[in-house]
Amino acid sequence: MKTIDILPSMNTALAQEAQTDQAPSLKGHSKKELKKVCADFEAMFIKQILELMRKSTLKSGLLDGGLGKDIYTDLFDQQLSKVLAQGRGIGIGAQLYKNLVQRYGEIKHG
Repeated sequence: MKTIDILPSMNTALAQEAQTDQAPSLKGHSKKELKKVCADFEAMFIKQILELMRKSTLKSGLLDGGLGKDIYTDLFDQQLSKVLAQGRGIGIGAQLYKNLVQRYGEIKHG
């Protein structure tokens, strides 16, 4: 069975990390910064899901279309994804934060 390399850039980054003597760390970054980045990643992921959901719905042609509607829908999806990612979100941001801390060490400050 042939495997497909979905994330070649990630594999390259991991290979470069393995070749260096010094492992990357989270030093210089606060917990607040890291949590915000993880929440932003979750918001981007949710926005992609919303966009795919909208593309999969059938259009009747009666009330569809227009540049204004497309812009409004994009802005709405962007804001909705940020709101959905706040607090507990759907759990991707929290899990990403946990995995980063486990892999690269606990952040000592902030």
